[in-house]
Amino acid sequence: MKYLILFLLFSAGISHAKIVSRNLTLSHHNIQVVDNYSAEKNIGLIRVKRCYNCKKMELILDNNTRFTVANKITNLENLLHIRLSQPSKAVRIQYNDIDKTVSFIHWNYINPEEVVLK
Repeated sequence: MKYLILFLLFSAGISHAKIVSRNLTLSHHNIQVVDNYSAEKNIGLIRVKRCYNCKKMELILDNNTRFTVANKITNLENLLHIRLSQPSKAVRIQYNDIDKTVSFIHWNYINPEEVVLK
């Protein structure tokens, strides 16, 4: 019984944890490469606009950012080239809402739930 009480107290604290990861799905038109990522600098910067009336938000690219094009891992240094040569209506960006670092960029993103429905 005492373990049940401890479990309930512990699980209540977990349920109030703050979610810091955010996801955006937007068109390539709403992504501006301000400073392309380079392995020498280990940093890059993009600006995204979530909606027509939304303010632009700056996101940081670093050596932990993963970049995929059509579900294939691609070198992050190719982001600007891909942005210009392969327009996409579906780009999914996952980022940390606190420090604004990008975890993943999925170019030509296909939602698996939509594929199942078709």
